[in-house]
Amino acid sequence: MGISIYLTIVKILGEAIGGRPLLILGVLLIVVGIQLFTIGLVSELIQRGRLRSEEDEAASRIERVIEG
Repeated sequence: MGISIYLTIVKILGEAIGGRPLLILGVLLIVVGIQLFTIGLVSELIQRGRLRSEEDEAASRIERVIEG
């Protein structure tokens, strides 16, 4: 994020930033960060879904024991 802020300031001051390798690095780091965040979010959703299904299964077992 700091790289992108630096390049934004340089661009505002009037210098060209298109040919700098730092621009590619900044964009790459932002994209990788978004991917990592998304993977974490999806894994959290999968984990919560699995936990709920295990709780439902346990509750149905208890009901069968009580009824049966």
